[in-house]
Amino acid sequence: MSVAVDGSVRPDNAVPFPAWAIDGGDVTRRLRSAGLDVDRARPVYLRDKPGETLVVGYDLTSGDRHERGYLRWCADRERAADDRRKAHSMGPSDSLFGPGIVAIDDHSTIRILPNDARLRRARWYLTPRKLKRTLADLDHAGRTLSGSATSVEVLTYKAERRIVARLDLGYSDGHRTSVLLRYGAGANASKLASVAEHLRRHGVATARPIAQLEHGEVGIDAFLPGVDLRTAAADSSSSQLVDAVADQIAALHRVPAPTDVTLHCRDRDRDLATALESIAWLSVRRFADRSQAAAVGRALVGASKRAALTPAVVIHGDLHDRNVLVDVDAAAGPFAALIDLERVSIGEPELDLGRLLATAIATSIGTSIDGVARPADVATVAAIVDGVAARSDRRAAADPATLAFHVANELVASALTVSRQLETIADPNLVDRLLGAALDVAHDPDRLADLARSGTPHTSTPPPPARVVVLGTGYVEEGRYGA
Repeated sequence: MSVAVDGSVRPDNAVPFPAWAIDGGDVTRRLRSAGLDVDRARPVYLRDKPGETLVVGYDLTSGDRHERGYLRWCADRERAADDRRKAHSMGPSDSLFGPGIVAIDDHSTIRILPNDARLRRARWYLTPRKLKRTLADLDHAGRTLSGSATSVEVLTYKAERRIVARLDLGYSDGHRTSVLLRYGAGANASKLASVAEHLRRHGVATARPIAQLEHGEVGIDAFLPGVDLRTAAADSSSSQLVDAVADQIAALHRVPAPTDVTLHCRDRDRDLATALESIAWLSVRRFADRSQAAAVGRALVGASKRAALTPAVVIHGDLHDRNVLVDVDAAAGPFAALIDLERVSIGEPELDLGRLLATAIATSIGTSIDGVARPADVATVAAIVDGVAARSDRRAAADPATLAFHVANELVASALTVSRQLETIADPNLVDRLLGAALDVAHDPDRLADLARSGTPHTSTPPPPARVVVLGTGYVEEGRYGA
């Protein structure tokens, strides 16, 4: 047995977390050594199961070619070998850079789209020439789909969990149309389609479901034009934009619960418990200053007790500025739609508004993984929140204590997100600043107005000393990630 620098005991045969897996330069060199024509591998996502597995997602580029891929690392060498055997038995597809699956060492395997260990039919939906067969059951109005005239753009990819892609379908007669593909590990496409149709019947703008395939793992929806709210708010903060978005959120909160599908009921105590678990995760892995993390936990518990209980309604459940689509060039003025309905549920409307405002605040005080400042118009989002409250029959969304609790709770969620998306590589103190903002709001709801104006926490949390981070098997790696 040996003792790590944090005092924890580590078995002598433990395999340390591979720090190179989140070092873009090191990963690039290893991929090139494995025969892949890659100029740059940029780590963008991390998911770990301590002591067992680690998944790291990458954006891969070579010249003007771009693709997504991921590494799966297993502490158990035999499990890693079995994983590779299963992958090769399925006949992997080549990638833009060479082989689609390569072994980096005895514990690590890289997969590049369209290869994915769980989303095994991805090649049939991400390869244009295969779509003629895959989408044969769709109504093409008598036209013949052309693989050479069709293109695919991956919009979102979470390894082994979800792919969202835009399919620009081209036909032999020159006609073109676009659809949105959602391929998930869970067979919930039919449920999402039912939810979308229910919302559409009650005046909420969202994508029209077209088809559900692969036993419910794949959903095909109409493609909506526009940009996300984050981009739209940075370019324009007109009252028309605010009204368009507020109208849609208020309409959602007035929708009656559906009778043909069961929605999950959000529970504030459960949400609080999730936030406390996130704080513990950030603290144990040294992303967060431990004393500040403990203070945030205590403040959240207090804020929950002060917040009023409000009647539950249908909520989006994941209402951040990337899930609000805005077409500012629509003929009748700005048009807004709500997308990504996977978490539509029953809960407090303040949960939606708190998440929307918290993510805008988090964006305004953060930096991207490349260290480039990310613009956000927090004032525009705050005006939208006020607009939703003004459209509510009971005005409960305007209660400062209730909204402040949900904003603080969602700032903690944002801290977890930036750590998993590896943004702490460029900005090691980002988690502490986000938790500082959560502490401000949880302690004093009046701070919310300051944050809405400036996007900057009122308290000044001193930069913590360089820290180590605990990942994977519990082995402590120096610096390099989150420190």
